[in-house]
Amino acid sequence: MANGYQDDTKQEGPHEATIDYAALREASLAGLTDTQREAVTAGPGPMLLLAGAGTGKTRCLTARIGWNIGVGTVGLPHVLAITFTRKASREMKHRLALMMGPAAQSMFVGTFHSICIRLLRDNAEFAGISSRFTIIDDDEQLKIIKDICLNDEGVGLGVAADEISFASVRDAIDAARNGDGSKTAWEELRANEKAWKTAKLIDSGAKMRLIVEAYDRIKKEAEVLDYNDIILKTVQLLQDNTGVREYYQNMWRMILIDEYQDTNTAQEKLIALLLNKERNITCVGDEDQAVYGWRGADIKNILTFEHRYAGAKVIKLEQNFRSTSSILNAANALISKNRDRLGKTLYTVSESGATLRHDRFSDDKAEANYIVQEIRRLNSEGVPFGSIAVLGRYSHMILPVQMPLAQARIPFTVTAGKKVQSTQDIQNIVAYYRFAKNRTDDFALQRIITCKSRGMGTQKMKMAHDEARSKRIPLVDAITQLIAANEIKGKVAEGMNELLSFLEELADDYTLEAPPMELFDRITVEMGLDEDLAAAKGKANTTKNPDARGKQLRAVEKRQERLHDLRIAIQTADNLDEFVDAMALDPMEDEEATAGVWLGTVHAAKGLEFDHVILPGWTDGVFPSSRILERIWGQSEGPALDQAKAELEEERRLAYVALTRGKKSVSITSTEYRMGTQGPPSRFLGEISRKLVKEPVEPVETETARAA
Repeated sequence: MANGYQDDTKQEGPHEATIDYAALREASLAGLTDTQREAVTAGPGPMLLLAGAGTGKTRCLTARIGWNIGVGTVGLPHVLAITFTRKASREMKHRLALMMGPAAQSMFVGTFHSICIRLLRDNAEFAGISSRFTIIDDDEQLKIIKDICLNDEGVGLGVAADEISFASVRDAIDAARNGDGSKTAWEELRANEKAWKTAKLIDSGAKMRLIVEAYDRIKKEAEVLDYNDIILKTVQLLQDNTGVREYYQNMWRMILIDEYQDTNTAQEKLIALLLNKERNITCVGDEDQAVYGWRGADIKNILTFEHRYAGAKVIKLEQNFRSTSSILNAANALISKNRDRLGKTLYTVSESGATLRHDRFSDDKAEANYIVQEIRRLNSEGVPFGSIAVLGRYSHMILPVQMPLAQARIPFTVTAGKKVQSTQDIQNIVAYYRFAKNRTDDFALQRIITCKSRGMGTQKMKMAHDEARSKRIPLVDAITQLIAANEIKGKVAEGMNELLSFLEELADDYTLEAPPMELFDRITVEMGLDEDLAAAKGKANTTKNPDARGKQLRAVEKRQERLHDLRIAIQTADNLDEFVDAMALDPMEDEEATAGVWLGTVHAAKGLEFDHVILPGWTDGVFPSSRILERIWGQSEGPALDQAKAELEEERRLAYVALTRGKKSVSITSTEYRMGTQGPPSRFLGEISRKLVKEPVEPVETETARAA
């Protein structure tokens, strides 16, 4: 093959001989409905599995893999299964291992980004990048863009930090790169109504191009990639290099994509480039749960699948195993109002269950008190608090509920599943590993330097960054030169020399594949983590207020638990390089089971289920938002109106997702006044049933509130 590639993909995997194929075929079909069986046993070729909420899509996806291996359609090393989260990948690997044992290890199962990282590292020379690249997070992206806008003389914006939205600039760059190429970053920025002031300050497409060019140059010099680079550079690699592309097309002869409705343009290009002429692809998704358009996902990918893949088989999974018929009837009625859908109707053979209800209140305080009262009622009837969820369209909508819950001494968790990386300890530890892999990762080094007191204040760090920028050298070399020139001196210089020597030894040991836990222990000692935790605990114990003391002690315990979880994760990681990459891409989730009520956004709850769900804030102008409604009312026919209508449909899909999280009951609430604005009940309520639209009622107080 071209470029030194040889076709070794036809060799049997090391575990092939250990599979009991007859047992695998039997296990693949066990417990399936007739429709699921049809999906699992369908022959090779393009297939779209339209899987409604709670219809067993993951079971079908893993069973289809097992069946195809069991009947000999494809060998283990030739299967590629792509998910959107590491959690979904772990679940799929676990199910496959239960079906076929250790042999499942030789399959490629991972997220879009983890698969692409593997391709880029294995083909770095052809991709034109360093194989030791590291990955920057959103905060580090913003720091680069902020530095360019404020300090890059070539760009010359001459603005203050509080005048410009760096997040809007980043989002515009990302949107342009993930899109279909029809819009530049400048056009994306101007299209963002919330970023009009930033667009006015940047002033022209020429200046926006300078920002983009500087952003790309800085990343290249630091040998780092951002989240979107990983997919885009893999697409470029496969487009430009026939040998690489054909190698992977020969390797992966069966490709399966989970949550297909959430793919964007770049991911769809990647899929097309990986497919060989047999087009043996299975995509599983639900257009009615496409709720990430704001993040770049393109619902057209799933809507046009049958058109783009001639002869594609489309199978609908409509039997729901989660919710009562009352909930499903409401969800079906709501989503039927959308035009951008392929169409399916969820049903269940279980009981009808409690009727969907809507209660309306004068304001969010009365609404919150009612929610607490309802939670207490459910709990008094034997429902565990952990089986109840309160889901808001926006995170601020669950804030009014938290104080009354605390006053009523009802345990709760705010947005369960939050990322562990949100803690500084984890980010700092991962930064040491990143720098050990890539000494030009200035962003990791800055985090290491500032994670504890080293005397490198704001002025000294600015001097080091200016030196690095002016000489186009890594930050570590700039600091070394400043120490040599006596610009950084005394105890600060001594401390920095000690740190740089430590980091050099750490990098050597990382390269020599020293035990990961040995590195972990040395990193935490250098950070002084034990001393810091002990000091935090000591400070908490001296706090006089018992509530504040308890809160501070729980925060210390939580830090300790998360560090323990990270330690276990590093110990059990198959590959330290891949683990460090994964931590930057799709962080470990705090999966600790709690006995408390789950409070969070509908987006955060996607993929989860609860016995009883309460949905506050279903007021027109809130859900759906006034921004969308005003654009629909104020537009005549044209692209702007079409876009507003598409956004309203996505809001309706989000409402559908909210409804289908409930297993036994769903209770919806709305308010006449919210944040000083008056509004009628959400139009979504009327679309479900006119009977749900109610007038406001008198405020409701909880027992705690009355006692107060």
